[in-house]
Amino acid sequence: MLCDTKCAACSMLSTNCSACANSYYLFASNFTCLSSCPAGYAADSTNHICVACSNSACLSCSATNTSYCYSCNSTTFWLAFDCLSTCPTSNYFPTSPNCTQCDPSCLICTGSPSPCTQCNTGYKLSGTVCSSSCLTQYGPTTNTSLCVLCDIKCTACNLVSTNCTACTTTAPN
Repeated sequence: MLCDTKCAACSMLSTNCSACANSYYLFASNFTCLSSCPAGYAADSTNHICVACSNSACLSCSATNTSYCYSCNSTTFWLAFDCLSTCPTSNYFPTSPNCTQCDPSCLICTGSPSPCTQCNTGYKLSGTVCSSSCLTQYGPTTNTSLCVLCDIKCTACNLVSTNCTACTTTAPN
């Protein structure tokens, strides 16, 4: 039997391929030879076959390590060569199609590497910014990881916003 030009070998039908010609990959689920593998499969150029990605949410993966994803479907997020249904809550936030790392000072951030909503150990939260000490116009509180926004009449404050430790030179009425 004469096989289809894409097939190196076939059985029963000329298009029922069991091996593919060079530059084609055997898609075993329907015994066809394709010029590229469909989403969720990787092209194994050594064996000329399409191999399924390990993670069903993976659109493309490595042929030599099918658990190593390069891209994910639209309902998941890509992080460190894996497809996740949600991003880890600490140090990452979702930016479709990826999980993006927060600023190193942030433990939890929203929308971009900052603003921060919670700081890593050794940092203090002044509004939405984590720093080693309270920023200008912010003062320390009893919570060592949180700074309070000082009253408009203060340039510095302590414990509460109205407990000024330094006043503005021209305080509004």
